Amino acid sequence: MRILHTVAAREWGGIAYRTVEQIGWLNSHGHESWLACPADSEVARRAGQFGVPVLGLDFAEPFLPATIWKLRRLLRHLDCDVIEAHTGRCANVILAARDRCTLIRTRHTTHTLRPSLSRSLRGRWGWDWTVATARVIRDDMVRTRLAAPDRISIIGEWVESRFFDAAHRSRQRHDWRARLGIADAGFVVGAIGMLRPDKGFETVLHALARMRATHPDTVAVIAGEAPRENTAYGRQLQLLAQSLGIAGNVVFAGYCDDVAGILQAFDAVAVPSLSEAQSRVIPEALAGCRPVAASDVGGISELVVHGKTGWLVPPGDADALAACLVRMRTEPATTQAVSDQGGDLARRSLHINARMSEYLETYDSAVARAAGSLFGRRRERARLGWAAAD
Repeated sequence: MRILHTVAAREWGGIAYRTVEQIGWLNSHGHESWLACPADSEVARRAGQFGVPVLGLDFAEPFLPATIWKLRRLLRHLDCDVIEAHTGRCANVILAARDRCTLIRTRHTTHTLRPSLSRSLRGRWGWDWTVATARVIRDDMVRTRLAAPDRISIIGEWVESRFFDAAHRSRQRHDWRARLGIADAGFVVGAIGMLRPDKGFETVLHALARMRATHPDTVAVIAGEAPRENTAYGRQLQLLAQSLGIAGNVVFAGYCDDVAGILQAFDAVAVPSLSEAQSRVIPEALAGCRPVAASDVGGISELVVHGKTGWLVPPGDADALAACLVRMRTEPATTQAVSDQGGDLARRSLHINARMSEYLETYDSAVARAAGSLFGRRRERARLGWAAAD
């Protein structure tokens, strides 16, 4: 199958990372897949580093005739079966290619879109299929009539094979703690993600401050970088650590490519998001048998079952997070049991191979559904015409 993926964002983030992993898997399993995104963006640069074929296309003006013409020319050249849009602007652009290939809109975020006639028409009659990355997204889209219930699939986050490799975890723990300047014996709370206000990293800092009196050797590691529009937030986190008197117990590690490795340096993984679908970090932590304390927002509870595969706390509640982290530290047998159950969940259902099988089934369903439509018949006639012209 030939699939063109589109991302309008310029900054690197979870959506782009997931899309790049998806393309990499497809291309290594006999399919042909490309990424269309702004050529001069951070997304294009990093996707290229992963070996993903990148096609430059800027979606800043989605309804300009020039943007639409470039997309249609690209699709004719690639002869795609499917085009999958991962962000809002490019999802609107691909509607102009309704007669060229099967259209799929993947929605990654949980914020509710205000219902409108145009959105309802696009969701129910524009795209051939919709993918939601969490059940909570699917339910919201169906409730607000922005997607047809019989044409929407839920395909959650996944984990690549390297996160399951237990052979080198002791060495990873030792090496990463040495790189971070942290003693092997200390208790380390790690949080990973883009430094944006919606990620709620300040909750971890406030929780650490509350733990200082009884557990002064606890260290927090925040691994991630701030997008250009959030550089002030990154500085605010450092200033907050200083004002709370915990700067000596906080490591700002910056962007990390080796997430599987750095996770092993953590005794607990905090996911303090204020809004989230499922979070990429949670499946990765579960696969690495790291205990997780996460905000009870969005679709996180679809992965973290409180007291079984991890712990849930109210978003922004530093007291609750601190109490949870203390329990994880002082009740090691319980923590290990929960970590083991999380690992079982990851091995059972979160491996990338399982999720990609779900994607391939979705592609087949979308293509079959589209083939019987008026646009499907037009696509077939157009392809026959292209073949004759060639």
